[in-house]
Amino acid sequence: MKFKYILISVLSFSLLNFSILSCASPEPKIEKKIEPVISQSNLTQNQAEERFLQVQDVSYFLEFNLSATEKNYSGKSTLNFKLNQLTAPLRIDFYQGQVNSLTVNGKNIPTNYDGKFLSIPPKALTLGSNQVVVEFTTNYNLEGRGLSRFEDPEDKNVYVHTQLEPFNANYVFPCFDQPDLKATFEMQVQVPQSWLVVSSVMEKSVKEDGDFRIWNFPVSEKISPYVWSLHAGPFKVWEKNFRIPLRLMARQSLAKYVKTDEWFEVTQQGLDFYEKYFATPYAFKKYDQLIVPEFTSGAMENVAAVTFNEAFVSRGEKSIRAKRALANVILHEMAHMWFGDLVTMKWWNDLWLNESFATYMADLAMTSNTRFKDSWREFYTSKIGAYWEDEMVTTHPIEGQVVDTLHAMANFDNITYGKGASVLKQ
Repeated sequence: MKFKYILISVLSFSLLNFSILSCASPEPKIEKKIEPVISQSNLTQNQAEERFLQVQDVSYFLEFNLSATEKNYSGKSTLNFKLNQLTAPLRIDFYQGQVNSLTVNGKNIPTNYDGKFLSIPPKALTLGSNQVVVEFTTNYNLEGRGLSRFEDPEDKNVYVHTQLEPFNANYVFPCFDQPDLKATFEMQVQVPQSWLVVSSVMEKSVKEDGDFRIWNFPVSEKISPYVWSLHAGPFKVWEKNFRIPLRLMARQSLAKYVKTDEWFEVTQQGLDFYEKYFATPYAFKKYDQLIVPEFTSGAMENVAAVTFNEAFVSRGEKSIRAKRALANVILHEMAHMWFGDLVTMKWWNDLWLNESFATYMADLAMTSNTRFKDSWREFYTSKIGAYWEDEMVTTHPIEGQVVDTLHAMANFDNITYGKGASVLKQ
């Protein structure tokens, strides 16, 4: 994921923090354990470690019914996995949905669900292979987590997209939502006739079904839940011939402003550079980039279906600096295809390395294989914010303890990006 900091905003925010802090008397720093907040969706590191010992060989078959008019959607999540122990209930994450039915190994069982996760009793499970099927209904999310819905005020077209890092896949469907429980994903999606559906793999078939179409997707590579994705809507699509299919998408009313050459040029240059530099071919079968509305971050490295904020589309001529910024974000997210998506952190305390590495690699790729040869000079500007934040009493190590998912993004700042990348460069 890539966040762009505007220097003025960083300085203003830091000065505000400084003025507030300077009004208080200094107190000795006391180390204390952070207790997880249980009123929100949350997974602790201890819980994740315990579940990792319980579960292996996970695969999902997902079914979704999406409508252009409804404010919620229905689906079915089929979880196949092997269980190593029967000493404790099995947790399946699912936030604020409605569970319509629960089947475990072919038998309907009572639903033990608290709005945050389902608890499957050991007596319903067996050592070895298991299957859990959850039929559900849930709302689109209004905070940019999980599956978001946007209705374009200009032409009334509806678009949906996912944002799942760090612990938001379970906002979309019931799952084991932790990065080290990688899984394969197979999917079927029913959508209106005019909609395109995009995920980590290319669809294998699209069938007519009255006013709808049913999109079927084959089994994906084994990936973490937070980099799986589902995007749908009547997108404008541009395609480019390359070693793998390249596509760029945006909503229809924004399409006339998208300068596609800027996107495809850097995308091809990045794939060429990374494959050679890493001595490892791109691991996935296509590369989609979607410019999506009301996106809550700069961009997100979903496997083979990267999402970008519409702020990267300018109505007029772009400055060189704006073009450089777009190139940097494209290459940052692309670096994650190798480091983050193909090779993934076990827990969120390594998020710093995931992001610092992509930050460093983006500038290396820019100076090595694009027209932006002065990228290291621009890299220095990202360090300025890191220097400033590092002088505050709120500074923190590049890598820190992350006791639970609620704190996964607590240190997601210029120390993580700018200072972390600088350390890697050294």
